Amino acid sequence: MKKVKNLVLFLPILLVLYLVSCVSLQNSGNSAIPNLVIELTPMHFSKFLKDKFPLEKDLTVGKLVLKNPDVLNIDQNNKLEMKTDLVFDSLVDINGNVDIAGNIMFDKEKKAFYLQNPEIKKVKFFNKDITPPSIINPALNSLINSFFREVPIYQLNEGYQKYLIKDVKVENGKIKLILGF
Repeated sequence: MKKVKNLVLFLPILLVLYLVSCVSLQNSGNSAIPNLVIELTPMHFSKFLKDKFPLEKDLTVGKLVLKNPDVLNIDQNNKLEMKTDLVFDSLVDINGNVDIAGNIMFDKEKKAFYLQNPEIKKVKFFNKDITPPSIINPALNSLINSFFREVPIYQLNEGYQKYLIKDVKVENGKIKLILGF
């Protein structure tokens, strides 16, 4: 009987210690409410995107394929920079890579991040940097935008889908999600 009584006293203490170690206490208004804090690094985005790629787009003159994404960084202005291999498949295959930067947008309903208004920052073909003429840039950016319009760059795991998203912010090159109950 004494063992049961000790166990009943000891279990709540263990539960509190476990919750404190897993859940960060954030000060919300006038009371402290436990929130779950998730930090997403560029590596998390790269790993998620590797499962979604290659992305393909059929064009009149051939097929454009983006593959092997690598998220380079997330800056304080909510911009994500990534590098991806580019293959233009037509009569002759042309391989290269492209650096893309765009704003990160979070869709609260889908609990997913999207790349908004992506722009091509650098293009490399045949191991040489190529600067497309400025008249073509809007068309290229529109084409890149069509790849990322419907494909999320990160989506929360099913385990986190039940939580309420309280805040999303960028700190030290990471996206910090604050989930509540």
